Amino acid sequence: MKVKFTLLLGMLLFVDLNNTANASIPFLQLSKNEGIVLNKEAWKFYFGHTYEDICKDKSLVGQDVLLPDSWKKHGCAAKGYGTYIFKFRHDLPLNELVTLHLLTIGSNFDLFINGTKFNSVGKFSVDANKAISDFKPGLHSFEIVKDTVEIVLQVSNYEYRTGGIWFPPSIGKHNAVELNYLKAIFFDSFLCGSLLIMFVYFLAFYFIKKEQKTALMFAILCLFAAIRIATTGEVLFRQMGVSLPWEILVKLEYISIAMMLLFGYLYLINFFSLDANKKIARFIIIMQSILGLFFIVVPVSISSEIIPYFLIFCTFVLAYILVLILQLFIQKRALVYYVGGTFIFVFIAAINDA
Repeated sequence: MKVKFTLLLGMLLFVDLNNTANASIPFLQLSKNEGIVLNKEAWKFYFGHTYEDICKDKSLVGQDVLLPDSWKKHGCAAKGYGTYIFKFRHDLPLNELVTLHLLTIGSNFDLFINGTKFNSVGKFSVDANKAISDFKPGLHSFEIVKDTVEIVLQVSNYEYRTGGIWFPPSIGKHNAVELNYLKAIFFDSFLCGSLLIMFVYFLAFYFIKKEQKTALMFAILCLFAAIRIATTGEVLFRQMGVSLPWEILVKLEYISIAMMLLFGYLYLINFFSLDANKKIARFIIIMQSILGLFFIVVPVSISSEIIPYFLIFCTFVLAYILVLILQLFIQKRALVYYVGGTFIFVFIAAINDA
């Protein structure tokens, strides 16, 4: 009798402990026909450890982090490697196809699903000399084989100002996630294609009437806006299979920002030269030209360090340009609705990369 009672007590205790363990693992309702963005659930992050290290040494304790994440903000060194782990329970039947959508991760990674290496972008390494950086957003589909799923991303970064998972992944039933992905690709492609058509049209217009410098400025503005769209978000260059080295890809993104502001401003002041402050105009033109050259010449490992300050400067320049456009709207200057409207459209299209 005592033996039976002890066994029953042990079974109850085991069930209770098992439920407590499961309660600590988040539950995702993947049966809903939509993708779930993984930006509210805590991931475990282990800086300076590979997935193999974590599997071998069960005493390692991860840090709870929310995505998007840059490990520099946790006091970790900007250059190095780390592993992100996320476990969850779900309500899907076995053999259901599930898709994980990953965006840009800095600056290379290995993906593991339920303990098995599933995919890689670039080359992860604990050795800086062997790691290869790359940005390639995409879909990763797998079948549900048990009620708990483990997603692991081991990331290394030696060439950017900080490493980490910069955009939260999304997961869900294959059709729903794929549809959202294709919509994003279509939208980016539409914007990029429209801007390239405008580039060709206004460039041809300039060659017909070479005295129309504004047409040339606007054509170049459209070209760099298209380049920015193609190097951010879903990174259309990668989706089209364009074989660009990672260094060139990032340089194009940086240069496009500087050149958009430069030629956007030149486009405006060519139309409204009397309304622009000449000292400010000279300062903006010189600074953006220097920055554009800087991004061309200097390696990304160095130039990426100034990007936060560069973006602050660009914000002030863009704010000044928008104030100038607003003043022209108030004064009801001729062609201001056309010129200002096209400028704002191009910039909204180009910065819509998240």
